[in-house]
Amino acid sequence: MYRDPEKRLARLVEHGRRAWRLMQERPEARDRARRWLAEHPSAWWEVDQLWLRCLEGEGPLADWLASGGDPSEWSGSPALHSVLASHPFPDLQ
Repeated sequence: MYRDPEKRLARLVEHGRRAWRLMQERPEARDRARRWLAEHPSAWWEVDQLWLRCLEGEGPLADWLASGGDPSEWSGSPALHSVLASHPFPDLQ
């Protein structure tokens, strides 16, 4: 774990983008992520909803990931680091 918040966010962004590519390439990864969210909901309903919509290719998180945008371009709520830290891809290294 990085102490520097910028490095932590950069790592989360890279992880989120790898997850996005995986979802695009392998539909079974999306299905597994949906099951993960159903079985392990986070304490933050809004984050789970962002990920569920993203898994469908919809919503602000899907748009941001697809654009390859800079973290500063995220205008959604909750904060990007909270959203990405709650990703539904526990086995993605």
